[in-house]
Amino acid sequence: GVEDGGVKAYRSVQSLLPAFPDTGPTDVNAIYNAIALVSLDGRNAFNSMSRAAIFDAILGRSSKEYDGGHVMEDESFAAPDGFADYIAMLEAHYLDTANLTFIAPDGQTFHIKGQTGVQQGDPASAAMFAVGQHPTLVRVSRRYQSVYIVAYADNIFLI
Repeated sequence: GVEDGGVKAYRSVQSLLPAFPDTGPTDVNAIYNAIALVSLDGRNAFNSMSRAAIFDAILGRSSKEYDGGHVMEDESFAAPDGFADYIAMLEAHYLDTANLTFIAPDGQTFHIKGQTGVQQGDPASAAMFAVGQHPTLVRVSRRYQSVYIVAYADNIFLI
């Protein structure tokens, strides 16, 4: 079968591990030099991300305080190239609530107003999700400089 993005990211992490020094099991300092691999996979991540965070990342400026005060309102940060060119189209799709339909196994239909996250089936959703989480990953990387981050969609690995 075809590997999903999480498996591909995991294989990337595996390929990085030989680059780290092996202190060996007899080294008394081995506990301090051990490598830890943490795998994070966000639950319902695509539907849970703040749309404000996505638009802030696209525009390179925070509209509110984030990250426990580490990012202040109106703070600027690096924005990805090209996304701002499509801001009007993205706003048309994401600033209002989305009308979502859920059909239960018994055939009953439910209509839900989606106010967070990206929309399933939208070709731009994976890129928007990645752009939305990128500033957070950059802050984590700067705060913990000895930690390597490999991310594919909502699959994040910390080494």
